[in-house]
Amino acid sequence: MSNESIDKLIEQFTSEDDLRKYASSQFKVIQNLTKQIAELRKENEELKSKPVQVQTVQSVITPMSSFESSLSTSDEETICIYQLRILRDLAVSRELTLEEAKKVDLFNKNLREIRNIPKKVEVSAKDMTTEQLLKAIDETTQKPN
Repeated sequence: MSNESIDKLIEQFTSEDDLRKYASSQFKVIQNLTKQIAELRKENEELKSKPVQVQTVQSVITPMSSFESSLSTSDEETICIYQLRILRDLAVSRELTLEEAKKVDLFNKNLREIRNIPKKVEVSAKDMTTEQLLKAIDETTQKPN
């Protein structure tokens, strides 16, 4: 605040008593703000001194069993399996985010496609003939080229 601003402020008060009340209230505000700053600085130092608890991806990954690692899998399949394990372990400790849930769906679809696991097809067989049933079975078991 410049001297001109202070002079204009002083002119607003009609009596010395009003000026003292204003100065007293300003002093109280300064005291409260100084106290808050000191508390925040203390809290900041406490937070800086606490160790940061970050869960790394390495600690989330559960190692493959010897049986799983002995199977010959493609890189794509291995990536899907590991990513699904990471997301599974996260889901145990907390709810998955929307993005993580979408990743689970995507990795499952990729894994199913890599392994050529057919999707379940529901067919109402009550009104079907034997030929129609056999045709439906053939259609679901045929592998796409």
